Amino acid sequence: MPNGTNENDKFKLHRFEKNNYFYGKLMTVRDFEAEQSYIDEKRHLINRLLHGSGLVCGFKEIQLKIKDSKVTIDFIDGGMALDCCGREIAVPANTWGKDIINSSGSTVSALPDGSFLYLKYKPCYEGYVAAASNPSSCEERCCPGRLVEDFEVVTSSVAPDSMGIGCRVDFPDKPDAIANVIRTWLDALEKAHISCPLCGENQGNMVFLGVVGAIAGGLTVNREDTEKYRIFFTQKELYQLLKCHTLDFKNPHGVTASQTGALESINEVKGNPNGNIDLIAGANISITQPADFTIEIASTGGAIPAATVKSVGTSLIVGTLDKYSRGDHVHDLGKEVVDFGNLSGTLQNQLNLLFMYLRERALKCTVSNFKAIWNQFQNELALNIVKVTKIAVDDKAYENEANFLSFMKNLLESMREFADSIRGNVTDESFENFMNSLEKLKSELDLDDALRVIRVAIQQDEVCFYTSELELRG
Repeated sequence: MPNGTNENDKFKLHRFEKNNYFYGKLMTVRDFEAEQSYIDEKRHLINRLLHGSGLVCGFKEIQLKIKDSKVTIDFIDGGMALDCCGREIAVPANTWGKDIINSSGSTVSALPDGSFLYLKYKPCYEGYVAAASNPSSCEERCCPGRLVEDFEVVTSSVAPDSMGIGCRVDFPDKPDAIANVIRTWLDALEKAHISCPLCGENQGNMVFLGVVGAIAGGLTVNREDTEKYRIFFTQKELYQLLKCHTLDFKNPHGVTASQTGALESINEVKGNPNGNIDLIAGANISITQPADFTIEIASTGGAIPAATVKSVGTSLIVGTLDKYSRGDHVHDLGKEVVDFGNLSGTLQNQLNLLFMYLRERALKCTVSNFKAIWNQFQNELALNIVKVTKIAVDDKAYENEANFLSFMKNLLESMREFADSIRGNVTDESFENFMNSLEKLKSELDLDDALRVIRVAIQQDEVCFYTSELELRG
């Protein structure tokens, strides 16, 4: 600590000092005190700003006694606390007969029901030894050799300050209003930590222990309100709290359907949370549960039999109407009754656009893949394929099926010439795959059916793929 700093100022933010050691340095009492202060004050600063104050552990078994006109307290299990200055208050187990004092420091002979008890940090000196530096050789002088970090138990009629931490119970019903309440609440908590908290010589540097209560034959310490002032949790405890909350799928926040805008009724039938909605079978209807999570709704028959129908086979028109069939028969749609010409105009246009896209893609992938081959092999036949196919794309040869087939026949011959020119320059496997794709393209061009154009376009896409897989020999 800097010279001239008083006891209260040491809990304010300041620069820390510690010894700089060197051979021959004269060490005085002040140097050793500075070394201890550096360690203690840094630890207190971390405790005060990162952890806060309150009971850390223990203090479950406490007994009050009245003996010799004064009230004492026994700590059977002991405990540990931090005051607002960051100082540790350690109470050993089996600490018996600790005097309870008032704010003026005097012991008390009685504790009114509802009195508040606090722990207060109080260091004291022990282990007096002779001082070798006494200037008088005729008079022996003793000084304390130990500083013990002890504590006091102080009674007060003043309740502890609320820490502002707890579960909210006054949330409104609407989601937007809830969000505003939470936002305001969190903003207030954040603003409270903008400035660094201080610690002075007042009730703030004491830790709330419990409330005195009267019982038959004596006094007790009521700790029901103490837990809300215990704010210390280990990382393991915080993880467990978070884990329990995230794995709670039973609506832990009690969210209602109106808050989330969820469906509450079907056809004016209200829901029944955690309950049941009955299904009632009407006339000629049966409701059964053939298996778990299954409901079967079936007809049980009735006075009016269903109409008997028969198939008219593949005949498109029955009777005198060409749009409607009689009520005693159905068309067999599984035998190619519906062909392309009977589809709607919109659906026909969509299919035509899809087929044209396949032809266009076949030509464009030829341009891009053979351009890459030309850049790799510097093969003039590959460049010629790029040029003629690019002209076909620009002329929109893909829009007409006949033009597309005619161009593809010429393109096949050009690609075969290209294949002959690279034979022996590429790996056997890549060349064999490329040649197989050309042979399949020829097979598709030789067929003569309605699907030939589509199959040719698809196979040319296959040729493009194996073109990109051609590899020069190493």
